[in-house]
Amino acid sequence: MNESLFFFSRNGYEVRKLKVLGTTYYIVTGKGKRYIRKSLKSVNDIVGEP
Repeated sequence: MNESLFFFSRNGYEVRKLKVLGTTYYIVTGKGKRYIRKSLKSVNDIVGEP
């Protein structure tokens, strides 16, 4: 079963956390772009540090 939930929003980007088969993916949407990343560090590189 797929589980998607809202994680946080920062600098015009929304980040959702998606867990599929035991692997966590972060889906970043905003500013007309979409990214899928596996690590939270790479997500922070995209959206900017808090």
